[in-house]
Amino acid sequence: MREMTSGEMVEFLRDLNMKKAYLAEEKTRIGKSVETLDEAIRRNTFSRKGDDLGIMNGGCNTYKILRKAVKKLVRLYNGSAGSTKAGAEGEAGKEEETASREKEEDAATVSMVAEADGSLTSVLPADAPQRREIDWTGLTKINADVIGWIDIPAIEVSYPVLQAEDNEYYLHRDIHQEYLFAGSIFMDSYNSPDLSNYNTMLYGHNMRDGSMFAKIRNFRDEETLKSCRYFWIYTPEADYLYEICSIHYAAVGSDTYTVRFNDYDSYIDWLGKMQQSSDPATGVELAGGDRIVTLSTCTTDSSTRTVVQGKLVWRSSTAL
Repeated sequence: MREMTSGEMVEFLRDLNMKKAYLAEEKTRIGKSVETLDEAIRRNTFSRKGDDLGIMNGGCNTYKILRKAVKKLVRLYNGSAGSTKAGAEGEAGKEEETASREKEEDAATVSMVAEADGSLTSVLPADAPQRREIDWTGLTKINADVIGWIDIPAIEVSYPVLQAEDNEYYLHRDIHQEYLFAGSIFMDSYNSPDLSNYNTMLYGHNMRDGSMFAKIRNFRDEETLKSCRYFWIYTPEADYLYEICSIHYAAVGSDTYTVRFNDYDSYIDWLGKMQQSSDPATGVELAGGDRIVTLSTCTTDSSTRTVVQGKLVWRSSTAL
């Protein structure tokens, strides 16, 4: 292998420096995209900890910006810049070559956003249980971790919902943050308190006295389900009505407990699994865009949980 001449070395270093400058420029662009994403999260256009698919609640444009920036960075570091011309001038050509494909991807993204409300209806179902008014001022004075209230009329379950930075804190603490073996009803720490995730997890103990989530197992009796197939979750911002769509046993750590999905197809597959798992069958169909709340409690088998799931069917514009 021959050594470079002095002229070739100068040209090589010049080319290398130009590529280095180009990469620095792209790093700045991507940094701005990440800042835009962070701002979207702060404004809650994305979920508090990142939405399942990253496109909810107006975050679609930010998602596309970040997606394109990341794709560009991957191409660069895979050596697809090729040369100064490919790096500094050829990028426009590359984007032309991929424009059609990205246009199709954007169309798919818009289609997903259009499905965002799933089975949501603008009219409160006639057989919906009565809404109740919650004293949010009083509750949040007691504990700022209160993010909602769950009311399940068929089994007379009605509790505040709390959320901590982890899923251990309220296992054995009450609303006053004092020790209580029965603990509290709490939302998974990875979920958004605005219930915007495709699967929101709520946990509660199966207490022998029938308190907390002990009675959700009663939904395995079809008569209980027939008595009222809905439950409410109230938040300071709005009231959410859920129709029970699946009742089943789930292994600890199984797919039922998925709170983030790799892609849209995995979310659709998950919906199908949840519907098929129900015993008894509820007759409630699930479709793309449906928001699910999963209620989970322990059983006498430490590896198995009783699960009741509801899909969002109505949401108020404001709290009662």
